[in-house]
Amino acid sequence: LLVRVVDELGAPVSGAVLVPRRGDGGELYCDDVPQTDAEGRWEHEALDAGPWILRARHPDFRDGEGRVELAVGARGELLL
Repeated sequence: LLVRVVDELGAPVSGAVLVPRRGDGGELYCDDVPQTDAEGRWEHEALDAGPWILRARHPDFRDGEGRVELAVGARGELLL
């Protein structure tokens, strides 16, 4: 899964923390505390296929949340 976190103007948000949670109401995934890179990207290969809710947090922005149906090669953009 590759996600890009951006602000309202489409600029990348560096250092945002992403919190993945199963979209079916299941458990929180807590292997590590993933943060976006300088271009707002976050990539994770260990999430199982299926629905996920991704919450992005950054002290300078409101939290953002998005849903994704995870499949091989899935990509997404999350507005923060």
